[in-house]
Amino acid sequence: MKPKTKTTAIGDILSKFFQNSTWKKKTEQYSLWEHWETIVGKEAAKHARPERWQNDMLIVQTDHPVWIQELKMREPEILEKIRKYCPKLTLNKILWR
Repeated sequence: MKPKTKTTAIGDILSKFFQNSTWKKKTEQYSLWEHWETIVGKEAAKHARPERWQNDMLIVQTDHPVWIQELKMREPEILEKIRKYCPKLTLNKILWR
């Protein structure tokens, strides 16, 4: 006689998987990509994109030094919008490249 096995729904498995602190943090960080155009504006999003996270610092790649200057001047506004659209993120600095 076969032993009875308990089945678990795939949704429950994935939910537990993404509750892992590392994966949870990653999914929260990737939510920034989803809102990037809204956060920086359509034109700026064409010239600057989030590249990666390094601890609590976001590294953003730009295609021209003029955009670095523009975005640095708007950094307080951008940080405020990031906190609005991605409230679970811990972000203390943006490095513009």
